[in-house]
Amino acid sequence: MSDCSPEEITKKSKSNLAFALYGLPKKRRTDMVTFYAFCRIVDDLADETEKPKKEREAELLRWKNGIENGFSSPNEIQLRIEDLINRHGIERELFIDLIRGMEMDLNGEAYETFDDLKLYCYRVASVVGLISLKLFGANFERSMDYAINLGYALQLTNIIRDLAEDYSLGRVYLPHEEIVSFGLSNNTLVESSGSKSFLELMKFQAERADVFYNIANEKLPPEDFRALKTARSMGKIYRSLLTKMKKDNFRVVEKRYRINSFKKIFLMIVS
Repeated sequence: MSDCSPEEITKKSKSNLAFALYGLPKKRRTDMVTFYAFCRIVDDLADETEKPKKEREAELLRWKNGIENGFSSPNEIQLRIEDLINRHGIERELFIDLIRGMEMDLNGEAYETFDDLKLYCYRVASVVGLISLKLFGANFERSMDYAINLGYALQLTNIIRDLAEDYSLGRVYLPHEEIVSFGLSNNTLVESSGSKSFLELMKFQAERADVFYNIANEKLPPEDFRALKTARSMGKIYRSLLTKMKKDNFRVVEKRYRINSFKKIFLMIVS
């Protein structure tokens, strides 16, 4: 995929983030498409089981070294990422942190407590928000708190929705101590779907996500309200997804939850 242009990578994607980018002005959209392509590439390196793990580890390390020290023979996407970093004054450590999050996935890291999981959520979601602030032109310091908390909320929503898919890959993101506290186990989590204990565990996780959505909304500075339209749209789309799962009693093992395009467009218009 790294041989494709950022535009081709984004076009092939059906993610909610790619959809939300259409609400941006042209220049900012081009920058976000470049950043989104980077996110897709490193995410695929964490997830592509067809390619040997050592190869994917080495490729993530090359990205990390390239961002830290410069790429020796940069491809189109690497050149455009370098341009983004320099033009917008983005901390390189943020890109490094994002790659560290992908390495956590690649290594199948387990999460004993919520604090452990929170670090993962920060790296793979909050960091995306912090980088995006620069690309959106959101300049107020409080916007950083907004991005961090929205990242937690979005990633927790993803974790609930993708529970069965992740389980099939040998990944359990929910904190082990919380799973046990509801009388369940990591090894039989999916098999427990539909039980009272499973439903209570899902409700507990959804309530936590809601808390972070609320904190994000409280932290949103009025001065950056317009600049953060895309982020606000993402928040509404994912919170709508969370509400849909709640109303359906979290049947995440037997079905894949989605928000249709018409509703996405509506949520973007009212953001």
